[in-house]
Formats: sequence, structure tokens, C-alpha cells
Amino acid sequence: MKRTLIYIMSLMVLAGCSESEFDSSRTPSLMKRYLRAGASELNFPSSASSKSLSVESDETPWTISVPSTWVKANQTKGNNSATVDFSVELNNSADTSRVCIANLSSDTQDWKRSIPITLSQAKATAYINLSPSSL
Repeated sequence: MKRTLIYIMSLMVLAGCSESEFDSSRTPSLMKRYLRAGASELNFPSSASSKSLSVESDETPWTISVPSTWVKANQTKGNNSATVDFSVELNNSADTSRVCIANLSSDTQDWKRSIPITLSQAKATAYINLSPSSL
């Protein structure tokens, strides 16, 4: 009974291994890799403004992609730790706040890491401008 159970378990292990699971595009590496974002979100007021994000990296190349036109990053690539400044344009809309997901990712073949960073901007404050002549 014990021998049969060991035989069946051995077959299950061998059956679970297949050549199709091997990713030949990745090559093993002994390089130390580290990538971290200082925050997972940055919240901006409705006015044009900027905020900084620390990127911690130890000899790991990285990129930041920002898929929106209303926010810009002053640096989109690096190899070590850096501070990335994000600038946003004025949000004139009193109806809608804005949200964008930037992506900090490792730029290496041997180690893949992706960190989403939520960038949000408040909607504008609605107001009515009255003057004595308009009353």
C-alpha cells in the first residue's frame, strides 16, 4: 500500500512537469534586484500642482509609464533610486475628478516587477461670481 502510494505520487510529480512551462525568454541571474515605490497613490488638488514620488532601486533598471495627458513625470527611466516629480494641469471641471494609473516596472529580462501607482486629481470647486451690477 505504502509503495503504491509513493509510486502514484511520483507519477503525479512527473506528470506535472512539462517542457511547455519553461520560459526560454528568461535567463537565470544571480543579480540582486530591488524595486519599490515610496507611495501607492498621489492625490492632487484641482489646481495645477506637483508632487514627488521616491523610487527605491538597487541597480535595477526601471521605467514609469503614465497613460494620461493631464499628468507628466519629469523622469521616466532610471537604474538606481531617484525622486520622480509628477505635475498635473489645472482641472477646470466641477463635475469630474480625474484618475490615472501610472505603472512603475522593472526594465530587465531576468526579473519582472510591476507596481501600480494611482494618481488622482480633485474636481474644481463650483462657484458663482456675483457683482452688484448683475443684481
